[in-house]
Amino acid sequence: MIRSLSIVSLLAAVCVLAGAAYPTSPEESKLPMVEGRKALATVNGDPVTLDEFLEQLGLLHQGIQEPGAKIHRQEPYDLLDRLINIKLILQEARNIGLNEVPEVKKALATYRREAMGMILLGKRSRTITAPDPAEVRKIYEASAREAKLTSFLIAKEDDAAALESQMKAGGSYDALTKALVDAGKARPGDQGVWLRTSEMLPQIREAVTGTKPGGVGPRVKVAGGFVVFRLEEVRAAEDEGARREAERQALDQKRSNALRAYTDDLVKKYAKIDEPLFGRLDYETAKGFDPYLKDGRTLARVEGEPPVTVRDYSEALLSKYYHGVEKAIAQKKVNARKREVLDEVLGKRVILAEAKRQGIARTPEYKTTVKEYEDGVLFGVFVERVIDPDIKLGDPELRRYLSAHASEYASPEMMRLDGLAFDKRPRAEDALGKLRKGADFAWMRANAAGQIAPASTDGLLQFDPHPVVTSSLPSGLRKALNGAVAGDYRLFGDGNGPFYVVFVRDIVPSQPQPYEEVKGGLQKKAFEEKREEAVLEWAKKLRSAYTVKTYVTRQSLGAILGMGPAAKGA
Repeated sequence: MIRSLSIVSLLAAVCVLAGAAYPTSPEESKLPMVEGRKALATVNGDPVTLDEFLEQLGLLHQGIQEPGAKIHRQEPYDLLDRLINIKLILQEARNIGLNEVPEVKKALATYRREAMGMILLGKRSRTITAPDPAEVRKIYEASAREAKLTSFLIAKEDDAAALESQMKAGGSYDALTKALVDAGKARPGDQGVWLRTSEMLPQIREAVTGTKPGGVGPRVKVAGGFVVFRLEEVRAAEDEGARREAERQALDQKRSNALRAYTDDLVKKYAKIDEPLFGRLDYETAKGFDPYLKDGRTLARVEGEPPVTVRDYSEALLSKYYHGVEKAIAQKKVNARKREVLDEVLGKRVILAEAKRQGIARTPEYKTTVKEYEDGVLFGVFVERVIDPDIKLGDPELRRYLSAHASEYASPEMMRLDGLAFDKRPRAEDALGKLRKGADFAWMRANAAGQIAPASTDGLLQFDPHPVVTSSLPSGLRKALNGAVAGDYRLFGDGNGPFYVVFVRDIVPSQPQPYEEVKGGLQKKAFEEKREEAVLEWAKKLRSAYTVKTYVTRQSLGAILGMGPAAKGA
């Protein structure tokens, strides 16, 4: 299988470091020019350029790096070393002929065609820079719209239906729902609470959208019964994040519509379809696709491209049914998709033809994109064919790995906590002292002065009766509980409170997970680490066989990046 492994994400990413500006330094002016660009290093004359390095450094700063990579922001020289290693392996891959492997050549040929179309469409898309304000407003209002509801959950549909009938007859919503609650047939839901409609259950959102403010909506079936509501008010909340997202979605939609129209225009201009032949294609007969998958008749022509045969088109149509086409044929759903798939096939052909007419393959963007993809594929194939077969991981190796990483494969420590919340620190300290001297916790909960009622303060800690993962507790509480054992009492709180006396009812210690339970994930992680080590080992061997020249040191690279003395510790 041809693919780019995660280890080559540095090469495969098509991203530009935006807004990075490193000051020019004397060290930068000393860099040699190779192929018209400033080079930090060369591998057999192939440069690692300053521009390439800055792009990859930018990706790392954005968090776009391969899993497990030991390159950090303060270690740019390690990134340079890694890029050199990658070039060494790419050159070795080409020297042993992996670029001539048939499936690699086929993958590259396919991508070159696709890349021309992508770049043409990308170029066209970038001409559209502003979204439609009306569409932005529509999307924003839908996502930021809030509704204030007074709702009730009614257990039985008959009661909910009766309420609707009584409302239509002029009954009072407040009086009727109160009667249902008093009779135990309903319970209050949201009472005058503002809710974001985008976060409602789909069926409730639909009902709210169709109801006017002040009106009572239709009953809505939910788990546990039927919701009835009165829509009190609606508003669009001020949400800058939602507004930016609406602008992004509206711009994407405008670009998508423009590209669809552009493609349709090209199809009308350059494609000619044999409509009588197309009309006779019937994939819902007893023979299905079989006759057409061998049919070489020309179904359509695109100026500058090979003809689209019935076979080509039928293969494209068949590919839409990943799990088999038999059911769709039986349900008479295949022929209905004929035009949609033909438009898609012709769209790809005309876009490719137009990209050729515009000389996209001669542009630097195309050449860079194809080179990055080719490098990613070659690196992946080298790892799969040369490195992976030599990695052997049996049970003994995996057990040793588990022993060395035991903490990563253990259930987390858990605590079962209870607590009392106080308004003032002296009162909490007084309660703590009494508890440590033997006072009963339940008695203290019932009698200690200065406690805060659980429902009276927003943000008050709630103590779950079930064990909770210790690492999930607030950092201050974890610090207060450090070293605690079951039965301990600890004081927690700072500033103006609240102040808590925390009772450690129980501790469930971390437990190693059995080997058989973790073997699958263990094998994957251990394999990836072995692969990384093997890649580095291969690069080390290749350095003795290839000419590698580096034109910077850690310190001079730091100066080029404007890091100054910080580079000395990099």
